[in-house]
Amino acid sequence: MSEYMKCEVSARYRFINKLHKPFGLLSEWKLKLILTIIDDDEITDTEQITDGHHSFNELYQHRHALFIALCLAHLDSSWRSKLHHDGEVPFNSGGKWFIMGLNLGTGDISYHLPTAKYWELTSQIKTLERGKEWDGHSSSTVISRLEEYAQQQQKD
Repeated sequence: MSEYMKCEVSARYRFINKLHKPFGLLSEWKLKLILTIIDDDEITDTEQITDGHHSFNELYQHRHALFIALCLAHLDSSWRSKLHHDGEVPFNSGGKWFIMGLNLGTGDISYHLPTAKYWELTSQIKTLERGKEWDGHSSSTVISRLEEYAQQQQKD
């Protein structure tokens, strides 16, 4: 195996285990199966890659639905826009995606959502001409802010 391939397989192992970390490390046979499928190009659509329970596509659908429900429960601090704060269309997609955000009190969180599937469903959420300026939050920041928010809710 070439040095490049060893690095690639190692990177995939770390990436897949990082994604799976909240549920524990993948068993060796599951990891080998996933890497074999990826390497053999049996699955070329990443939306269909699965951990044996959920596909990436299903996990994104869960995330979208949960975020929409949270925003609808907090209409006073939620917003949506078809443009980023700088006027750019998300992902240069020609309007296929919009951005939606929420201030939890612990900080802002935001996600991009497919317009065709969720724009009408989120019509009660305040629409802005341009999205609010991104504060630099990362995926890990969003998780921290959500967890801190949940802890605050337990105290109230």
